[in-house]
Amino acid sequence: MKAFTLSLFLCLGIALHVHGLPAPWLVSNGGNDHSYEAFHAPNGITWAAAQADAVSRGGYLATMTSPAENTFVYGLISSDISYWYVTGSEAWGPWLGGLQPAGSAEPAGGWAWVTGEAFSYQNWAALQPNNNQNENRIQFTGHNAPGGAPTWNDLNDSAITYVRAYIVEFNAVPEPSSLVLGFSATALLVVSRCRKRWFGL
Repeated sequence: MKAFTLSLFLCLGIALHVHGLPAPWLVSNGGNDHSYEAFHAPNGITWAAAQADAVSRGGYLATMTSPAENTFVYGLISSDISYWYVTGSEAWGPWLGGLQPAGSAEPAGGWAWVTGEAFSYQNWAALQPNNNQNENRIQFTGHNAPGGAPTWNDLNDSAITYVRAYIVEFNAVPEPSSLVLGFSATALLVVSRCRKRWFGL
């Protein structure tokens, strides 16, 4: 019984860890009452496909309009290498909702957010944007990431090799009841799988 109880708590801990819930950035904490969620794309994903999925979920690729927002959103993926494509000291992170329309002056002209918000705050990495190979979308990047500075890189919108995730922004904070129901369903599923694996039940 003791072993089962311990295993049950381990399963619940796994459920808490693996179930991605939108992270609210509350006005009371200096935020905007929006929420954000990072999604994996282990086989790579184009910017257009990521944006289409974001819209289908009721959101859009996240827009970084202040240092505080940029830091908050980066914190969702900064410590988890599964959201990054890493080669040596280089690391490419999730897609964001920044784009450069065709015909813009290169490399820094015309950048905009998918929402039409002002592109006044910018946090490009050193020597970026550089329009290497027609780069026209924005992703998080960094040296020795995850865990580095929350800077941006410009990347071609179809360069799926270098993208393993994307971040969706929602213009609302989830209702507490939906969070509880979402977690409860996932917790039950994980516990059920743990029981089968560990106890053959």
